[in-house]
Parts: sequence; structure tokens; C-alpha cells
Amino acid sequence: MRAEKTVDLAIVKENYRKIREKVGKRVICVVKANAYGHGLYEVAKALDAEGGFAVATAEEGLEAVEAVKGKRPVLMLGRAEKDEVGKLVENGVSLTVYEKEVLLYVDKTAKRLNKRASVHIAVNTGMNRIGASERESKEIAAFAKSLNNISVDGIYSHFYDADDSRARISQLERFKRVITGENIFSHIAATSGIKYPDCILDGARVGLGLYGYGLDYVRPSMGVKCRVVAKNRLIEGDIVGYSAKFVAKRPTVCLTLSMGYADGVPRSFSGGEVIINGKKRKIIGNVCMDCCFAEGDEKVRVGDEAVFIGENGGVSSSAEDLAGFSGTISYEILCGFKRLKTRYCDKKS
Repeated sequence: MRAEKTVDLAIVKENYRKIREKVGKRVICVVKANAYGHGLYEVAKALDAEGGFAVATAEEGLEAVEAVKGKRPVLMLGRAEKDEVGKLVENGVSLTVYEKEVLLYVDKTAKRLNKRASVHIAVNTGMNRIGASERESKEIAAFAKSLNNISVDGIYSHFYDADDSRARISQLERFKRVITGENIFSHIAATSGIKYPDCILDGARVGLGLYGYGLDYVRPSMGVKCRVVAKNRLIEGDIVGYSAKFVAKRPTVCLTLSMGYADGVPRSFSGGEVIINGKKRKIIGNVCMDCCFAEGDEKVRVGDEAVFIGENGGVSSSAEDLAGFSGTISYEILCGFKRLKTRYCDKKS
């Protein structure tokens, strides 16, 4: 093993059960971006959630359909291109819509395929990413309902900061004005939003919480580790890595670890910590493409494990810890380990 990512699917399922109990309504499991780095196909297959799944791209939508054998609804949160619509409608993927011309094209495509296309209407309540304006949304909904080959199965928006009460209340009020009288499955709350019961409405979309972050009753399901591949004894004045960012001020044991920024360790992680033999060790020098460096001691041997996310010797580290040292968010950390081989397990939780 040069470097490895592990995903415990039993923990993902446990997190889902807890979230489902708290929400008490339909939960759409967000598995976009390869299930936040955890593996879209494996997570969707393991969960088989009755509330269905949400993805960002056409490719992800088709992969999710394959994982659940078409038995659960799949919603594509991104905008589908014209050359993707036919395949998505044919496979039953619900499309996000917020423009009349797109609805017309979807309706025409569904008619040609002798299908009824499922859509969710996206409403822009303040994030200004995608969606129809508050004024346009009711008109879009009415137009969609008038089309013979369209089934309007949902309407949704997204909080830009659910923990900011003023922003949350403002967006929720705007969304409620749109959905009043629509009698369509309405959802706006994501992981942070479900902490506020009045935001759940008919259900919620949950991503980060499934994987063990953002809620105090879930636990991380991913582990990331590599090996110590070299051990150098430095004297005062010796440098480590590119640009001589680290210069030894005293005799120092420098450990080379077999993960770098191409593996998902942020280049900005210098100064962060990794766990080796039950002790947190400081990352020194610039992170390289395929390796990085940690300060160690004579007890560490070449071949010892270095844990970036997970537990070792009673000491633990999370994606939030890595994010804190790197000046980013846990989402980016979890999605970053693309080059690592993933080992799945399904231990009893």
C-alpha cells in the first residue's frame, strides 16, 4: 500500500438512519461528486434510500440509476444539455428546470420517446446560482403543469448560509411565497438546514451529513492513510522540499510520506498534522505532488502508517482538521482524494 482511502459503508448507512429519524420525512441522499469522494455507485447501492438520490451531472445520474436498478428516484441538480436530455428521460432521471425553452425541449423529447419526463423546478431565493426568480417561478410551474409529457415532481431552492438566521428566514419566506398552493414536493434544507425543523418542509436533501460531517450525531465514514517511505536525519541548516520552505533550526528527524497534492493533500497543508504511531506529527516544508514531509523521531520506522483521516493509537483526525489547517472546507478535502484506491468495508456499526 502506497496510499489508501477506506470507506465504511455501515457508517454511511448508520448516518442515514439517524438523519432519516431526525428529519421524519423524505430524505434525498446527495451523491454528487462521486458521493463526496466516497464512491457514488457503492454508496447509492448500499443505501437504497426510499427518498432517492441527487446528483450534479448526467453521467452521475445514469450511474445512480444503474446502482439502484431504477428502483429509486434520481434527481439531477445541474442543468442538462440538449444532447443529454433523451438519455436522462429514457432512464427516468428527474431534471432540474427553470426556463420555458428547456421545458419545451424536455416535453418534445419525452413525447418522441413515449415517456413522461420528471422535473423539479429550481427557485432562486438569494444564492443567485441557478433557478427562476421568485416572480417567474409560479409562471414556470404553471407552464410545466400544462405540458402533456411533463410530470412536475418537485420544487426546490438552496440556502447559502442556513446557520445565519437572518439569511435563512429571508430565503425560507421567499420560497414559501412561491410554493403556496402549488401542492408539489418542496425542499430547501440540506445538511445544515435540517437543524432547523421549520426548514424541512416536505423533505430535505442531505449530502455532507451522510458522510459524517455537519451534524453532531453522525460520524465520519472515510479513512485516509499512507506510508513513511524515507527517514532523514537533519542537522541545523538543512532544508526540506521545494523552495527551502523548511530550514532545520536543530537536529530533526524528517519523514517522507507517500502522499502529495496529486493524492489530495492540499499544498497549503504545510504546518498541519498527521498521525504516526499514535502521535500527531507536524507537516514540514512544501507539499510535493507525490509526497510530503513530517517531523518525526527515532521511534518511527520506514513502513509505518501515516494517518491523515481516521484513528491511530487512540488519536484521531478528520477532514475538518485538514480543512482547518489548509484554509478550506471539509467538502473540498473529501472530494480531493481522487488518485487513491478505495477499499470498502461494511462492518456492523
